[in-house]
Amino acid sequence: MRDPYEVLGVKKDANEQEIKRAYRKLAAKYHPDVNKDKEAVDKFKEIQDAYDILSDSQKKSSYDRFGHAGSQNGGFGGFDGGFGGGGFDFTGDIGDIFETFFGGGFGGSTRTRSQRGRNIQVEITISLKDAFKGVEKEVEMDFYGKCEECDGKGHKKGSKFVKCSTCDGAGSIKRIQNTPLGRIQTSSMCADCQGRGEVPEKPCSHCSGEGRIHKKQKIKINIPKGIEDGNSLRVRGKGEAGARGEECGDLLVYVHVESLRNFKRVGVDIYTEEHVHLLEAILGNQREIGTMHGRIKIEIPKGAQMNQVLRIKDKGMPKLNKDGYYGNHYVTLKIEVPKKLSSKEKELYEKLAEEAGFKKNKEKGFLGGLFE
Repeated sequence: MRDPYEVLGVKKDANEQEIKRAYRKLAAKYHPDVNKDKEAVDKFKEIQDAYDILSDSQKKSSYDRFGHAGSQNGGFGGFDGGFGGGGFDFTGDIGDIFETFFGGGFGGSTRTRSQRGRNIQVEITISLKDAFKGVEKEVEMDFYGKCEECDGKGHKKGSKFVKCSTCDGAGSIKRIQNTPLGRIQTSSMCADCQGRGEVPEKPCSHCSGEGRIHKKQKIKINIPKGIEDGNSLRVRGKGEAGARGEECGDLLVYVHVESLRNFKRVGVDIYTEEHVHLLEAILGNQREIGTMHGRIKIEIPKGAQMNQVLRIKDKGMPKLNKDGYYGNHYVTLKIEVPKKLSSKEKELYEKLAEEAGFKKNKEKGFLGGLFE
């Protein structure tokens, strides 16, 4: 595997947000749902593997210190000659490190390595209307799913798991090494059973005893109302299947909410602008406007001012996971002054100006006369 920093295109001092941002950008580009190139699947998996290391603080720290060997099994992937050629073989379990030096006083054997399935990350784009009402979306995933032939167990139906003959069910292989420090007992995970201590009696031929196979599957996801752009959902147990019946990973859904023309969303509140005629602002009027709840009537108050904001209570977006609660809809009034007048309109405005006490000056007009 390539350097995960190189795969994601980030520097080694990149913070968590920079790593996540780089991953999401690449995942969106190479996801098999959007990229039909033959190499996209392999590229996408490489991106996921890189993110799996760099998003986990323990794996990232181990990789930074020891490379790929350090990112496996929680930190210590197997060192030889780490202390001047002494032949120490650390296997990734703190109990094993103490066992190496003290002959098993801290547990005595390598613990079974969890083979829980990986989490899968997908991105979904929905409209603001979908976010208002909630929506069901279907995504197609390219992943390792449970083998239906053996129900994910890894052994043929009617058979079972049996003790691993290589490690005699211990899950680890112990050996004694003669070193300049004396005889050292070391322990390493059994490669045949991967630390489980048991293997399929009759491996499933469909999945070669793994309990999972590569497949494409469509999954329906319920997006709740009130979801915001950038929110993520975790669907338990819908990620990749674990090996030989182990727990499945989770499905992580990152949601993008598209903006709606002329509607600005801030949390649960909606902001719009309404252009009103000068006379409407002066005399007041009733207007019908669009909201997320449909078209409703509002009152333009008499003497309305430019950029005055009207609040329409409970006509905004629903609050996520809080039924019955809605934000507000805010309308900013934009008063329009007529640029062209008919002769009749001009006559009426002039009369109105005279009524208001403006003195007309033939050369300077009403405003010029006002300051004389």
